[in-house]
Amino acid sequence: MLRIILVFIFAVTTLLYSQVDSTKTEGDYIIFPFGFYTTDTSVALGTFFNYNCNDEDKIFSNLIYTFKDQKIFFVITEKKIKSIFIENKFWFEDYYLEYYGVGNNTELGEEFKYGYFFLENLIDVGYNFYGEWKAFLSLNNYYYSPGFNSDDILELYQKDIYSTGVGVNIRYDSVTDDFYRDGILFENSFLYFPESLGKSNSLNIFESQIAYYKSINESAINLQLVTRIVGGEPHYHQLSSIGGSSILRGYPERRYVDRNMMAFQSEYDFKVYKAVSLASFLSIGDVFDNVDNLSLKNIKLGYGGGMIYRIKDMGIRVEAASSLEGNLSIIITGARSF
Repeated sequence: MLRIILVFIFAVTTLLYSQVDSTKTEGDYIIFPFGFYTTDTSVALGTFFNYNCNDEDKIFSNLIYTFKDQKIFFVITEKKIKSIFIENKFWFEDYYLEYYGVGNNTELGEEFKYGYFFLENLIDVGYNFYGEWKAFLSLNNYYYSPGFNSDDILELYQKDIYSTGVGVNIRYDSVTDDFYRDGILFENSFLYFPESLGKSNSLNIFESQIAYYKSINESAINLQLVTRIVGGEPHYHQLSSIGGSSILRGYPERRYVDRNMMAFQSEYDFKVYKAVSLASFLSIGDVFDNVDNLSLKNIKLGYGGGMIYRIKDMGIRVEAASSLEGNLSIIITGARSF
């Protein structure tokens, strides 16, 4: 029954998409349906939704359902009220992933699937205090519940967890809203999850990124250095990871997991015909428990390329990515990798 409902939603959004006037730039929306197939998800149907009320107020969401009964939904909203900026990210997953173990030298062949249910909401409220600099106060609510085959993974971890984190975010952002971007993004965030504000152990998460964007005619060079450091007593799902559609594309989701992560990513996009661009990308990085675990022999490398179809200022990415392990990943999304 659920499949029939999702197919109906997919058909309706296809019809709505066909009615959208693509010449508008403000106060307009995009509804873009898509479908794809991979060995992990089987047949998948999804819908992108993007609404730009003006330059400051935006909504972006993504809904995915696979015929293996995996579900993902997220929505990102941005709102400006006078000099106050409000950003909210809501994420829901009723999903399963492969468990490969913890550490940067786990091997293929012994992984198994496990299920989980996951909800997260992050709200940032900030102020533009100087030039392109903004400071935010953050509130994070996080819920995780295990599904099938989770007992072996969670033997050393608390099973159902609910945690609330508070923190700060300092951001310098001069990146333009153009499709081929220019500017610099420098961001540091810190969240502290005390044991007293939930059903979990206390932990803290520090994240940092530096990104540089440079357009050249109708092309762009995109560079990013990203770091994530976890302290305290994290749950397995709160550990850092690489793999998936954002960090080191070419590796499966959460292929390598540990406390900390560092990665450098590069991408070159160039126009080939009207709204169609091609992209090539290369990323290196690793996860580690402490700096003694870092070694060139363990470095991970992901690479690939694909097509970006431009709808207004949003790009629909269709990519093929691989890695040193030789696997092939297909990525279809309306969100930029970075």
